[in-house]
Amino acid sequence: MKKNILIVLICAVLTPNTVYANSVTVEIPSFPVSLNGQIFDNSYNQYPFIVYNDITYFPMAYNYAKFMRLKSNYYETERIQALFVGIRENADDKLIYYKTNIQNQTTYTATIPTYKIAVNSLYKFWANDNDEYPLLNFRNVTYFPLTWRFAVEEFGWQYSFDSIRGLRINIGPNPFRPIIDDRVLGFTSPNPGTREYTYSSNYYVGWPTSTFLSHKFIIRSRGNNEYAIDLTSLLSGADYYFGARAEFDDPQYPAISKDFNNLAYIHGNIFTIHCLSIKEGKYKNLWLQINLIDGNAVLKETL
Repeated sequence: MKKNILIVLICAVLTPNTVYANSVTVEIPSFPVSLNGQIFDNSYNQYPFIVYNDITYFPMAYNYAKFMRLKSNYYETERIQALFVGIRENADDKLIYYKTNIQNQTTYTATIPTYKIAVNSLYKFWANDNDEYPLLNFRNVTYFPLTWRFAVEEFGWQYSFDSIRGLRINIGPNPFRPIIDDRVLGFTSPNPGTREYTYSSNYYVGWPTSTFLSHKFIIRSRGNNEYAIDLTSLLSGADYYFGARAEFDDPQYPAISKDFNNLAYIHGNIFTIHCLSIKEGKYKNLWLQINLIDGNAVLKETL
């Protein structure tokens, strides 16, 4: 057990066996574990805590996820196979176990999944190939490495470990993440009516993927509530697509590329997103910048 404990969260969502890759050996921990002050039984549990590569993994089956104020939903369509994990509005008061009559052994085999996994996002999927602590799948359930980013930043949890009381995990008072409607991942065709989020340590911004959805941007600073700014007057006279740009290799037929990972970012107090305007068949690449302190926004044409 390393001094700085990393936890991995598992989501009890059945996933197809055809999307597993490498196998790894995991162990059932011997130290005590508690969730929100309740002792967690690892011995007769279908989804126990596990340890991989000296890192503790936390089981978040469907019931365990709800108990820890999270939701996990798996979507499989012709368009996508993806697992979504994100904040839910409230945590369940009661911890409901997945009990088994057979006591767990000491070691087992888990797999590294290759299907897409999104955390508090609809478009940014976790790169799992070369991660030191990869997401795992055990008993057809997905596991997340709870580094500081996952445990604290993404899920708003508090956790600690000592040799007497073992591992203790509690939900925090107010996670710095939005509640996202993830049902769009289950749509059978791409849909323009969605909102994506960009995060920094002190802010997050929710932005529409196009003005067909909305002209409103959601802003929250750490320690404060969300508020919306309406950019209808600034974004008038054309159709705008956010997180997108046109490539003019063929000026007559420009190609549209979307990269929600790299075309939207927050530096300091400024949110910047690349956007594409289309008016009367003419394409133009722009930057939209929003001052997150006063809400002032400007459009700038890219070079």
